[in-house]
Amino acid sequence: MGGQIAFRGDHIYVARITRARHLARPASSLRWRPDASYLVTGGLGGLGLEVARWMVAQGARRLVLLGRTQLPARSAWSEIDPASRVYKQIAAIRELEALGASVHLASVDVADEAQVAAFLDGFRREGWPAIRGVVHAAGVLQDQTILELDARGLDAVFRAKVLGAWLLHRLLGGAPLDFFVLFSSAASLLGSAGQANYAAANGFLDALAHHRRASGQPALAINWGPWAEVGMAAEDARRGQRLAVRGIGSIPPEQGLEVLEWLLRGNASQVGVLPIQWAQLFQVLPQTRTSPLLSSLAREVQESEVVDDDEVAVRRRALRESLRAVAPAELSARLESLIAEQVAGVVGLTASRLDIHAPLNTLGIDSLLAVELKNRVENELGVVIPAVKLLELCTHDGMLPSDVTAEVCQVIGCGDAVEELREA
Repeated sequence: MGGQIAFRGDHIYVARITRARHLARPASSLRWRPDASYLVTGGLGGLGLEVARWMVAQGARRLVLLGRTQLPARSAWSEIDPASRVYKQIAAIRELEALGASVHLASVDVADEAQVAAFLDGFRREGWPAIRGVVHAAGVLQDQTILELDARGLDAVFRAKVLGAWLLHRLLGGAPLDFFVLFSSAASLLGSAGQANYAAANGFLDALAHHRRASGQPALAINWGPWAEVGMAAEDARRGQRLAVRGIGSIPPEQGLEVLEWLLRGNASQVGVLPIQWAQLFQVLPQTRTSPLLSSLAREVQESEVVDDDEVAVRRRALRESLRAVAPAELSARLESLIAEQVAGVVGLTASRLDIHAPLNTLGIDSLLAVELKNRVENELGVVIPAVKLLELCTHDGMLPSDVTAEVCQVIGCGDAVEELREA
């Protein structure tokens, strides 16, 4: 994206991520109509229910929670296992009703046009209050590397995100909506290893928001970072660890909802919302520092925190010099220690707890984490690693030997690294 150029009339535009300093808090308050319904897709998911509670607290009185989940009949609710996810969903619905809301549960696949059309038609014919706002929060993850990605992997992620959003756009095209919010992801802004399908699906949401605004319809795409406690990222601790290594934190639900209110009262078409330490991201993934897309933020970091390529080069030279000074008999152990630190960081352990004799795949390193390991080792040693070989070793009982330096280097995909380090 960073290399794209758009010609519009006499002007030339390029894609750049910048801080949204222009988003001052609007003076007007968000109006919640007592005679309106508000639709939330993914409505029984953790994030959807957080949004629903917030809506009710703001003054919404009729919610439509739409999703594929089919809850038992109300007469059977008292028999549900308290430890089950269904029980928690039912408890959340009862909480909303206790707060004064009327909750309409719709078991509908948002990606199925016939189901969505039938539901909306029936909803209108039954005379329920008209839908005046939409939050499209439905979505699934199916992480795969580009090499592994197939049509099934694309379809699994595209259905809810892409088809669902497009159907809501089309089938509610004539409705006088106050807002149409698309829960996009920071993955479509920054990319994410193993999530090309997810990034592309959310990129569609971003484009749809701009399309709707250009045609005079309300729309807002929010490129959320990971939420704490709820949402897909919160359900995968390892994913959270990988993001934390890059300097990406989690959004507390109360803070995320405060930002949502702020943005709904504004006039933006697309805004990214994520807590991130840019200096840490540029250090862990140095190639991002030269990305045109992030050039504005990279300049900020250089000016405020003095992230300097020369400093990185000096650090690497110092490391290589220290390795040259190590006796040949000790070089293997020194390299192992360096590599073990990187592996430990990837799998979320301390180096002292890492079994350096265990196969990498038994340590939890799959093809996605292998990419992270590759980036970490390259950043530390300044050695270009063949990604294909590293992926093969990480997913086919690759070992991290402790007795021969050459074997250690082979595991990280650079068998000639010893000579390269000695000669540098």
